[in-house]
Amino acid sequence: QVYRRGDDTVFETELFSAVKRPRAGGLELFIDSPSARFSGFAKVPGLMLLGEGSTEIKKYPPQPAAERRRPGIESDFRSVYVATVPLARGRRGLANPQPGSTLDLFADIALPKGGSSANPCIVEIHGYGGSHHDFPILARELLDEGFAVASIDYRINPPNVWPAMMHDACGAIRFLKANSARFRLDPERFGVVGGSAGGHLSAMLAAANGDPALEGSVGGNASWSSRIKAAAAYFPWTDIFSFGEDIRALYPGQPERILDADGPFSPLSCMIGWDGPGRGLGELKRRMGGRDPEAAALAALAADSSPISHVSRDSAPTAFVHGIFDYGVRIPMNQSVRIFEAYARAGVKSLLLCNDCGPF
Repeated sequence: QVYRRGDDTVFETELFSAVKRPRAGGLELFIDSPSARFSGFAKVPGLMLLGEGSTEIKKYPPQPAAERRRPGIESDFRSVYVATVPLARGRRGLANPQPGSTLDLFADIALPKGGSSANPCIVEIHGYGGSHHDFPILARELLDEGFAVASIDYRINPPNVWPAMMHDACGAIRFLKANSARFRLDPERFGVVGGSAGGHLSAMLAAANGDPALEGSVGGNASWSSRIKAAAAYFPWTDIFSFGEDIRALYPGQPERILDADGPFSPLSCMIGWDGPGRGLGELKRRMGGRDPEAAALAALAADSSPISHVSRDSAPTAFVHGIFDYGVRIPMNQSVRIFEAYARAGVKSLLLCNDCGPF
């Protein structure tokens, strides 16, 4: 793991510091420490600048037949720039698929053949470790039915903390709506779909449905809203406080599973930035209920990150799709059941699809 110190000239690791210096046509890098000594020079590659007036459309490279699981989707608009956002610093012991100081957010957009000048749009939100090049399994069917499909990017947890990822998703939707004429989209007909981490964001976008408190300012376009018409959330986590309980019910007698859910390095502990030795959701739950300002603030952040906390009469109709068996991080089916019941109590149209033979 490498961290920047101060400006862009010094980079630190646990063992040494590296210094870079510009030289005509390239960069020099120097490392001088008891554990490592190195110097080198490299030319700076040419950069492709994508501006508002760019008309270049890059196609996906051919995929080997042996690796092709389903027909690829060619983007009509590829790697459209949305915004640049700051990244949280990686933390010891946690995976970090987005290293660096900043992240450029992009979107890929595919349009239906013979579509209109204002196509309804389904926004795809990838799962942990994915990218804006990932289109949903049903993308081909959606395109055949006349929907545009836009795949967006966002800051991943860990190491990024709530509500960074929500602000990125809201900002991308506002950007697409604000530029709907350019991309031939109908700003009044937007839906979202996503699985796992993307399922959580899909459920959150639907539950909050344009709530100004969660919009953020990523990408600007403040006159627009991230409000949607409908959503499909595949195996989402929806209630941070009941996650460990749902894991315990699904895997009785397996305490290591509960540790993955409530422990100091669990994904949901990382979601609120309360991870590491002596921390974690389990410890937070133990401290809740008393006069502990830190615990109260963390509990409020945890509730804010849970889609179930935002369900109201104004939530968007949503289909929750969940399988009983593991899929990546083990997300128990009861997470979808709980928010489905919350939708029913709020009187909002929803659908719960469960099975016992696979992840979804």
